[in-house]
Order: sequence, then C-alpha cells, then structure tokens
Amino acid sequence: MTDESVSSKYAHGCSGERSHADFFFQAGRDITNLSKKTIFLLHRLALEGSGSTAPGVNANKEAAKRGYEKLREVQELYCKLQPELLGDNFWRYQRQVSPGLQEYIEALSFAHYLDHGTLITFDEVQRTLTDPQGVEVRIIECTPSYCYSVQLDSTFH
Repeated sequence: MTDESVSSKYAHGCSGERSHADFFFQAGRDITNLSKKTIFLLHRLALEGSGSTAPGVNANKEAAKRGYEKLREVQELYCKLQPELLGDNFWRYQRQVSPGLQEYIEALSFAHYLDHGTLITFDEVQRTLTDPQGVEVRIIECTPSYCYSVQLDSTFH
C-alpha cells in the first residue's frame, strides 16, 4: 500500500467522522430550538391562559397538553438518532447530543409540572422517548443530563 492510499483512506475516514459529528450537531441544535420554543410556549400559555380558558378548564393542564404535542417533534428526532447512538457512538457524540437532551428534559419537566404539580422522574422521562412501535429509545445512558436539567428547571419555576 502506498503512502498516498493510506493518507487518502485516513482523510476519507476523518471526513466521514466529521460529517457524522455535523449531523449530530445539527440534530442537537434542532432539538434545543424546539425544546426552547416549547418552554416559551408553556410559559406564555400558563401565564396568559388563566383568563381565557373555559370554565372548569385548568390553564396549566391545557398548556401542558399543548407542550406535550410540541415535544412529539423532539421525540421523533430522537427516534431518528437512536440507531446512530448505539454502543460507543453515544459517548463519541455525547457533546453534540447532551445540550439538546437537557433542554428537552427541562421542557418535558415543565410540562409535567404544569400537568401534575410534581417533578418528573427519570423513568418517566425515559418512557417519553419511544419509537412509533412503542420501543424505548435509549438516549439517556446515565443520569447527569436528567439531574442537571431538572435542577435547572426547578430553580427557575
């Protein structure tokens, strides 16, 4: 094998790795943006909704319902990412995935709090990440993202 072919294989491998990282970076940004939009939606609906809901309808529950609907978009993105994050790839791309995951958990925990008046558990968060067949998407391998997100969420609400 020549030096040129070795270096071209290495360059091709590096560019493939880079495009994979870019894919996760963009997906993470999309998840972060959708989650932040959900948080702002929840705040707006919970604050404005108290006077505009029908009698007997709880504004917080109505806001949570709309928030859950918006978060389904994020859940669909995670379903698309899940096959790419199996095994060691989760740890390889954790820096690209973790910020979006934290924002998702913050939005989900806020919606859950508006709906139930309690903090969401780790297992409940994990159950929200399922594919269309109901199979859990194992994105959360450990609890720091969950704990950090819930801690941030509970200090601001």
